[in-house]
Amino acid sequence: MNTTIKDIAKLAGVAKSTVSRYLNGGQVSEKTKERIRRVIEETKYEPNTFAQSLKARKTNFIGVIAPTLDSFVTSTVLMAIDEELRKRDYTTLIISMLNGKLRAWFLCRGKRWMASS
Repeated sequence: MNTTIKDIAKLAGVAKSTVSRYLNGGQVSEKTKERIRRVIEETKYEPNTFAQSLKARKTNFIGVIAPTLDSFVTSTVLMAIDEELRKRDYTTLIISMLNGKLRAWFLCRGKRWMASS
């Protein structure tokens, strides 16, 4: 199960809003920052990019449409695109067709999710 801001807040003994302020670079005391940082490190917490994008009303998704994914050239180009987008804090959305079915892959912080129609 994924760790949430609520979990971090409970473990650090602070409010969810304090954890949110910390994650967004807001004003939090040094002592509290250290407690939150330690809990985040111990739990290996990673913010939910999709949830953040809903809140901010900005997705930071870049879509790439590829006719096929079974080509060496296509794979190489997609990996290079993803690498560059990650440097700029974007999430890659790859859309392709396989046997007449639409496939979509989200690449985010080294994790991959697939959806298909």
